[in-house]
Amino acid sequence: MNTVRDIMNADLVTVSPDATVHDLTRLLSEHHISGVPVVGIDGRVVGVVSMTDVIRLAADEGDMHLGGDPGIDGSSPLTMDDDETDVFDYFRYGHTQPVATDSVGDWVAQSDLDRYEVREIMTPANFHIHPDASLAELADFLLRGRIHRALVMEGDALSGIVTTLDVLRAVAEGS
Repeated sequence: MNTVRDIMNADLVTVSPDATVHDLTRLLSEHHISGVPVVGIDGRVVGVVSMTDVIRLAADEGDMHLGGDPGIDGSSPLTMDDDETDVFDYFRYGHTQPVATDSVGDWVAQSDLDRYEVREIMTPANFHIHPDASLAELADFLLRGRIHRALVMEGDALSGIVTTLDVLRAVAEGS
C-alpha cells in the first residue's frame, strides 16, 4: 500500500514571511508551482501561501483601484478555477504589463507587489499530514479540508509537501 511518503515532494521550495509578494510570484513561476510553505527564520513552519492568495490580493486591490463592485454576496467579482496555472502568465518573471485586460492583468499593471509581504496574504494555519498516512487518508484529508496541498510533517519537522495533483498522478499510475 502506498503512503504519503511515496508521492510527496521532498525537494521543498519555501518562502520567508518577510518576502515580498513580488518575490513570491517570481519564485512560484520559476519553479512552476502554485504554493509553498512559509518558513520563519528559526526554520519553523508558520503558514502556507499560494497563487490563490495572490489572486485574492489582486481582487481586493482591483476593487479599490479600479472601482470594482463586490458581487451580490459581497465577494469579489474575480473568480478563479482550481487550476491556477493560467495565472502565472500575469506574474511570470515580474511582468508589470498585463497580458490580458481582465481585473488581474489590470491590477498587475497598476500595482506594486513589493508593497506587500507574504505574511500579509498567507494562511497562518498549516494543514499537515504524517508521511506514513495512506493515500486514502490523504485524499479524505484534502477533501474534508477543501484544500489543494498539505504539508508533510514528522513532529515539528517539515518533510515534504503533497498536492491534489500528486494524488491524481498516483491514481493514474495505478498506485
